[in-house]
Amino acid sequence: MNNELPLKTRNENSALVMNQLLNVLLRPVEWLAGYYSRQLQQPVGAKQTLWLLSAQLAFIMTVYASSPLLMHIGFLLWFLKSLQKCRECL
Repeated sequence: MNNELPLKTRNENSALVMNQLLNVLLRPVEWLAGYYSRQLQQPVGAKQTLWLLSAQLAFIMTVYASSPLLMHIGFLLWFLKSLQKCRECL
């Protein structure tokens, strides 16, 4: 008996499942990329969409979170870094 064949198909099956899972998880990002593309009137990719989402979440956490001052400073730094990355990507 050759033991390599079942291992190869198991690896192929797990890779197929991972690709399907990745596609399901990226669907909302692709939808948002289309929305941002329409709003900004320029093409926006998945990476740019994730940076825009990061900037929005960092802004919300900076402004609306009721947390200690040190955490607000951390959120502000996160927001500024996200804005910088958005500028580089767009």
